[in-house]
Amino acid sequence: MSQPTAYDPRSVEHDLYRRWESSGFFNPDTLLGKRAKAFSIAMPPPNVTGDLHIGHALTIALEDLMIRHARMNGQAALWVPGTDHAGIATQIKVERMLEETGTSRHEIGREVFLKHVWQWKERYGDTITKQIRAMGASCDWSRERFTMDEGLTEAVQAAFVKLYDDGLIYRAKRLINWCPNDQTALSDLEVRHEERAGSLWYINYRVKKSSHSITVATTRPETLLGDTAVAVNPKDTRYKALVGKRVIVPIVDREVPIVADARVEMDFGTGAVKVTPAHDLLDAEIAKTHGLHAIRVIGPDGTMTEKAGRDLAGLPVHEARVLIVEALDRDGLLEKTEDYRSNVAVCDRCSTHIEPQESDQWFVNMAPLAKPASAAVRSGKIRIVPKRFEKVYFHWLENIQDWCVSRQLWWGHRIPVWYCGGPKVKRMGFSASVAPRLKHGKVTTWRIRDHHFNVGDTVTFIHSGTGKFTGQGTITDIDRTAVRQLPLTDPTHHQGRWTLAHAIRRIQSHYPDRKVTPDTEAWVYRYRYTAPRTARNGCGEVIVSHTQPTRCPTCSGKTFVQDEDVLDTWFSSGLWTFSTLGWPNNQKGRVKRGDLKRFHPTSVMETGWDILFFWVARMVMLSLYFTGEVPFRTVYLNGLILDDEGKKMSKSKGTGIDPLVMTEKYGTDAMRLALVIGQSAGQDFKMNEQKIAGMRNFVNKLWNIGNYVTGIGNGESGIAERSRSTTHHPPPTTPTDRWILSRLSAVTEEATDAIQRFDFSAAGQRLLDFAWHEFADWYLEIHKAERNDALLREVFDVLLRLLHPFAPFVTEQLWQQLRARRKNEFLMLAAWPQPGRRSTVDEKRFAEFRATVAALRNFRMHSGHKPHEIGHVVPGNHTRAWLTLYERLGHVSLQGTAREGSRIGLGYASFHFPAARVKAYESWKKKERLGLTQYLKRLDAQLKNTKLPDHVRKQVEAKRDDVLRRQKEL
Repeated sequence: MSQPTAYDPRSVEHDLYRRWESSGFFNPDTLLGKRAKAFSIAMPPPNVTGDLHIGHALTIALEDLMIRHARMNGQAALWVPGTDHAGIATQIKVERMLEETGTSRHEIGREVFLKHVWQWKERYGDTITKQIRAMGASCDWSRERFTMDEGLTEAVQAAFVKLYDDGLIYRAKRLINWCPNDQTALSDLEVRHEERAGSLWYINYRVKKSSHSITVATTRPETLLGDTAVAVNPKDTRYKALVGKRVIVPIVDREVPIVADARVEMDFGTGAVKVTPAHDLLDAEIAKTHGLHAIRVIGPDGTMTEKAGRDLAGLPVHEARVLIVEALDRDGLLEKTEDYRSNVAVCDRCSTHIEPQESDQWFVNMAPLAKPASAAVRSGKIRIVPKRFEKVYFHWLENIQDWCVSRQLWWGHRIPVWYCGGPKVKRMGFSASVAPRLKHGKVTTWRIRDHHFNVGDTVTFIHSGTGKFTGQGTITDIDRTAVRQLPLTDPTHHQGRWTLAHAIRRIQSHYPDRKVTPDTEAWVYRYRYTAPRTARNGCGEVIVSHTQPTRCPTCSGKTFVQDEDVLDTWFSSGLWTFSTLGWPNNQKGRVKRGDLKRFHPTSVMETGWDILFFWVARMVMLSLYFTGEVPFRTVYLNGLILDDEGKKMSKSKGTGIDPLVMTEKYGTDAMRLALVIGQSAGQDFKMNEQKIAGMRNFVNKLWNIGNYVTGIGNGESGIAERSRSTTHHPPPTTPTDRWILSRLSAVTEEATDAIQRFDFSAAGQRLLDFAWHEFADWYLEIHKAERNDALLREVFDVLLRLLHPFAPFVTEQLWQQLRARRKNEFLMLAAWPQPGRRSTVDEKRFAEFRATVAALRNFRMHSGHKPHEIGHVVPGNHTRAWLTLYERLGHVSLQGTAREGSRIGLGYASFHFPAARVKAYESWKKKERLGLTQYLKRLDAQLKNTKLPDHVRKQVEAKRDDVLRRQKEL
């Protein structure tokens, strides 16, 4: 039965994938033969909310290529699939769904909301996995994982508890990145800096007791309400005389100091900047150095707080800004306004402007984890491809910040922390020398950190050294003051009659990371003391545990409330390579068992270079800490896919490519080939529909080659049952046979080597060139004149094996048609070809033959030679073997005896053709050489331009190489 001339992927792919999956051979446990060596990949888990995008498609193409290659090489190849719960993204989707029904998560409560999320996940959560199947991914679906499934939840809890018990997780009140839209904290890696158009306002701050003022430039005038200083660079001679003086903050008339700090950029604005510690991370660091306090004037919802003043409280930031600028202008304090483009910190998910907020959050101390992660790469235990990213990796680890892992969401892994009496029970620590005095009249406490206590709050007192519960106090009075105004002789404090200098020294010892001065803001708390035995409402003890505790070890309380927050999604993703293989249950101490023992460390982690820090580095740190070994041997970082203009693809701008639309139009194989060929590790690359269409043409070419080959004989000729060795071929009978076998051996060796070097593009391009330009253009054409059916079919069989990891569907379909197969006999299980003997002699002779044919074709085309005109070959050993093929492929009529006409050398042989034809050809060649020489000069002149962009230079160099080739052929 004849096959259609055009390959129809829709009639092949769905059924073929169903047969692959139902065979069970994606599971390495069911593979045939002894497969002692394991090869494993943990699929980067796509968001359960998502659809397949072009980045996912690239990942699938590359990882499936590696898995299929390993499987064909006799390895136990495991590709673990899975999806990520995507905390913020999923919660937003379900919240929008609830809004459409007229309700919200706050109205229905946490428990009911989470039921809705799980229902949504069950309904829509397998969309992405269906699409991954459509891309031909041969992953083991029996081992599919979800970051919120029972096993992975257990792993997350175990990891958190161990890190806490080892002192690497702690809770602290810090200035963090806050998204007013998503209403959650973000880590530094979840913040994107985006250039936006704005303004730069120049505002005059009057110097106290002076007629002078200092002009401050700012992009955020609304935050001046929270200013606690003006800062200049100590090297800036313009302001040396002003350092130490005080200025008046406009509108609020607050006196603040002028401080000198090296972190101020002298070339920004006027070189003087306002310091608002509550709303800028750098300002917070400056404040810590200079003992400045913080005033929060913007709340978590992105509106102005009460501290911004009665007229502004509750207004959105952009509205408050307008009113503040108007007031400054009215008071004559706005010197000027300029258009200004700046890098604005925005949420990586929703692009909302980040509003730093001081907040109680959970952090991981990263420094102890970073050092072993760096050593793993330096020692070669982990290889990063391309190597240049090692420097980026090391730099980040050497400058790593603690990781904020808590998120103010409901969907996600809830933090396994319980509070005795609830998280709202306030706590205050006391040193060993102070704690005993709580029972003997100490009812006043000084602090230079705002504990955010209110009058009436019940505060639990804890011995800072032992953690022992030492009683409770009910706040009766709060005085906000400065260190110089503390009641130093108050007998109800720990010790009375201190001097100011002594008080500063004692306070400084408790806050070594802050500068304490007489002007440092301070709080005085007064309270009524209650003994431990009469404590009420729990003591606020923090208990970290897999399960809810039953009794408080501090106060014996029995009422516990779990922490409301969930963990950053990247926390569970950081455990991905080993949690998906059964950790912690599959590991006791350093002894592993089961999948964890067999497949971990995984072989390769393939992902985008842009999440080297988000994910890859964190996986290395956490795997080394929890399992004692690296998570993978090799990190392959792919490039980002760009549009035709070299910009990142964007669906909203209409520049994105939907891989599912492309696979429907051109087939999955064409899509995969277009993604793999032309990309290289760590290098961003352009993609367009034309490239996919071009690869569809190759797939069609391969299909038609298959039609020709499978149409020879009865489908059995020359293909016998063989062992896994593929080095034995039917005997060659002609020079062409010997040439194709030598070339097949070469391409097998080159493609295999390129795959092992992770140069997938080079491997794929080499195979395409061989299939189209050597096998199809030459061997198939010659086969029609010199038939060796058995060898033809054998070479095609090997070619399909080599191409299978790149284009699995069409190669499997053709391989099945090449001869009768058993039910579960698949190309994906066939042996990977091994290179045979190379013959440089046969390759050289054929290269000379091919050059001669090309020259004959050129002669016929440019000399006016007619089909009926006879040419003559100069007899010789070389030409005698190829005479018939010269005629057939050169499209000329030749005789091997007579010598009529003018002699001409074409390629590597000599011929006699009519004198007029030879003369016409020589005239064309002369003009062609002259044109190529002039073109070459123009190209060389372009290359001398040192300012030529790299991408243009590469194009010019490619043109120059082509000209040199054409000159050589003449």
